[in-house]
Amino acid sequence: ISKKSQKFVKVKVDKEGIFETNDYIFEIKKYNDDIPKDVIFVDLSDFDFNFDIRNRMDGDIIQPFGLNGHQKLKKYLNSRKIPNHEKDNLIFLAYGKEILWAANIGLSDKIKVKTKPTHYIKFYKKEGQ
Repeated sequence: ISKKSQKFVKVKVDKEGIFETNDYIFEIKKYNDDIPKDVIFVDLSDFDFNFDIRNRMDGDIIQPFGLNGHQKLKKYLNSRKIPNHEKDNLIFLAYGKEILWAANIGLSDKIKVKTKPTHYIKFYKKEGQ
């Protein structure tokens, strides 16, 4: 992993809410009928709130949406044709070494909605940034 990338401040997510870091805002809130646009729906019922919003790290894995097995994050990003110079600046929702969501790229099968969403996630750039 390149050391030349922008230093991203790792944010601990231990509850629902709005989290700011660098130039971005990350929201994770309970699902209800009044949902804003541009969100992804997820099922977090199998997880306690012990997530991190961070850049990639050595050893990260993901279970891509629709697949049964895991793969290394590097292989997943290559399959999504993400250029090498962009990989270190990507932002992820992680649960330990497990990537649950690659912002604006893909979702892990582990948090896909099975019957009804429990939460929604919204990720966007701060105004003026």
